[in-house]
Amino acid sequence: MRREKSERDLFDEWYESMTWSCNKNNSIIKELEMMDKILEDIPGILKEIHNDICGNRNGVNDINGRRGEISAEQALRCVVLKQLAGMSYRDLRDQIDMTPIYRKFTRFYQRKIPTYTAIEQVIKLISDNTVTKINEALINMGIKKNIQKGKPLSHHT
Repeated sequence: MRREKSERDLFDEWYESMTWSCNKNNSIIKELEMMDKILEDIPGILKEIHNDICGNRNGVNDINGRRGEISAEQALRCVVLKQLAGMSYRDLRDQIDMTPIYRKFTRFYQRKIPTYTAIEQVIKLISDNTVTKINEALINMGIKKNIQKGKPLSHHT
């Protein structure tokens, strides 16, 4: 029986066809691949982010009652990418939209990228307490994996 390909599988096939000629030693690619592995090893933080984003509103992310376009994992990865690259929210949105490696890292794949204001609003819902937990988890995982320390994530920048 043939298995249906997931959105991620299809994106990965496209991504590999687009990036086959990229230098695998590219520092951005290497850094994002390393960070990707670290983030996959700390899945517990996603529940904290989800709780911050959804609060007591049963999964509703804004005052108009619309369901959010950004998952907890995507929000976390946007925060990390924003910090790593030192981008504004507008640049973050545009770079995710234009750059396959950023689409892959943030798990948007081929989906429409939300507006920069939507990304900013969701990220700003992440509490200071959760940002502290993210930093601690990243630092602890970096130490465990013997990876050089980076800058801690800043909140609401």
